[in-house]
Parts: sequence; structure tokens; C-alpha cells
Amino acid sequence: GAAEGAIKARVASLVYFGTDTHCHLHLADGTEVVARLQSPADGESGLVQGQEVGITFVPGAAQRVEE
Repeated sequence: GAAEGAIKARVASLVYFGTDTHCHLHLADGTEVVARLQSPADGESGLVQGQEVGITFVPGAAQRVEE
């Protein structure tokens, strides 16, 4: 299950960028969040489209980007 205090989200898509993978997530209210994850050496993140996940943030690590 998700960690205590985690925000529930669903994986919308995964985009591989070499050393990084961008995980596009949708929150229950429709908000889109993009998490930048370090790509594992084997290329398998363990995440799949449609998967329910819980997201947490290290204090100071989140950045808001407006379009």
C-alpha cells in the first residue's frame, strides 16, 4: 500500500529520457503531476500505465512549473 500521508495518484504515462524517466500522474481531482525519476540500470521502473500509486515529497524537493 501507499505510505502514510502519501497522495494517491494514477500513472498516466511513462516517458524514458536516458538517465531519467518522467512519470505523468493524475490525482483524483484531475491535477496532473510529473515526477522525474532516476531510470534504473535495467530500464524497468516497475511502474505501468494505469497503476495506482502513492506519492510523497522530500521537503524542498517539489517544484511548481506553470505553463
